[in-house]
Amino acid sequence: LQLTASRPVSGSIGFLPPVLRNGRRAPQDNGNHLVRGRAPRTVIGWNRHGTVYLVTVDGRRKDSVGMTIGGTADLLLGLGATEAVGLDGGGSTTFVAAGPCPGRGPCVLNRPSDGRERPVSSALAVVPVRGR
Repeated sequence: LQLTASRPVSGSIGFLPPVLRNGRRAPQDNGNHLVRGRAPRTVIGWNRHGTVYLVTVDGRRKDSVGMTIGGTADLLLGLGATEAVGLDGGGSTTFVAAGPCPGRGPCVLNRPSDGRERPVSSALAVVPVRGR
């Protein structure tokens, strides 16, 4: 997987595992319980048209058991992604958005498996740029 930046990169974020490569499921270590097991997932997918898919899947609950990496790959393929990578999942899977909670500002839209937000060392933020 190679990403190129049109400007110098001032930061980066790690990912594991790769989920999709060239429109196919990326090879996985199916002996690894983190890959094989159902769990909350945080995934970024994209395609050659520039569409980006930010996906969170809740898990470890009766009403949402999570997904395997293979199931996550199938979901992303169904959405139209050709490339995708997994970020820190499990109890770190949290989706926050501004605006949907009237009078409260940003709020958590999913149900983190720990029952609440957890401190994490990195986050991905999508922020609108004025004037574009």
